[in-house]
Amino acid sequence: MVRPSYALASRGGGPGRTQVLFAPTAQGIAVLAAEEDKNPALEEWASFKRRILERLQEASQANYGDLLRDILRRLPERRRPLLFCAEMMAALLLNLAQVRVRMANTSPIEALAHLTTAGEAGLGALAGLSLGSTLSATSDRRLLETLYANVRRYQETIHGLNEESQRRLHEFLQEAIRALTHRP
Repeated sequence: MVRPSYALASRGGGPGRTQVLFAPTAQGIAVLAAEEDKNPALEEWASFKRRILERLQEASQANYGDLLRDILRRLPERRRPLLFCAEMMAALLLNLAQVRVRMANTSPIEALAHLTTAGEAGLGALAGLSLGSTLSATSDRRLLETLYANVRRYQETIHGLNEESQRRLHEFLQEAIRALTHRP
């Protein structure tokens, strides 16, 4: 259900032992997702989704970065797979929106609207487009590292979700794109 990884001290070798960290495997994520589907907490999902969409809609180009940092700061706390994926998708979209601002208003978000399909592949396209755009348009190494670390968890989580949860996320993605591009 979990896999170990070893974290070395950040300042080179030194006294002390290597930390052992644990992260869920695809099987562990699938078990969590199945449990979530048994108790879907639809009311919680609807409320959570509404809050994120409102924040995306209220965000202006001037504060995309602030909202992105706020979401990235909270991501490690998210334990429910569906809520984690939705918030990660919002972060990836905000990252794309920032790239658009820096790239003379060409819109990778609108390109994404045409690339996304239902299911796991369409949800994964968002991560690839967002990371790729950031690599070419930013020198903020810390942002890139934070996004990359969370994208790995995002992709593993999506892989473990059932079709119903993936459908909910796909609908959320379409709504989030509309919220950021201010289309009804």
